[in-house]
Amino acid sequence: EALISVGPNAAKEKIEDAVTSNLQDWGRRYPHAGYGLRFSHWLKTRNPKPYNSYGNGSAMRVSSAGWLYDSLQKTEYVAELTASVSHNHAEGIKGAKCTAAVIYLGRNGYSKEYIERYVKDKYGYDLSESLDEMRIRHKHVESCMDSLPKALRSFLDGQSIEDTVRNAVSLGGDT
Repeated sequence: EALISVGPNAAKEKIEDAVTSNLQDWGRRYPHAGYGLRFSHWLKTRNPKPYNSYGNGSAMRVSSAGWLYDSLQKTEYVAELTASVSHNHAEGIKGAKCTAAVIYLGRNGYSKEYIERYVKDKYGYDLSESLDEMRIRHKHVESCMDSLPKALRSFLDGQSIEDTVRNAVSLGGDT
């Protein structure tokens, strides 16, 4: 909603202001939706500032950036802006950029093999663990570093949308 409202050529500050305003508007409408403590506080703050989070919320909310822009570079740039208003830790930004990039590449017909190489090469996520190995060691951790590789492996191994969702749900937590 925020990105659509400002349009594809909006300036950095306009995007950040729209994302902040939109997140606060929706977050205040649904205050008990299971946000982390620091994000819950951020939602209520009059003039919110980023709080160095590397939580996976930055990756959870970025999907529209993967759909709205006509280049991978612009997609990753806007993804960083959507994250940085709250999740300005390098890992929080990386998680948002990676998620948006995967969506962009997928919607533009890139193979899963290409996407996996891109994620490994550009973002350094270790995707070598199988879903079975992940299930054995799984604990509920809300960081991008833990949950994003699980979500990516669920997608890469999935044979359909339903299979991908089943894979992710089988891992538990915020995957």
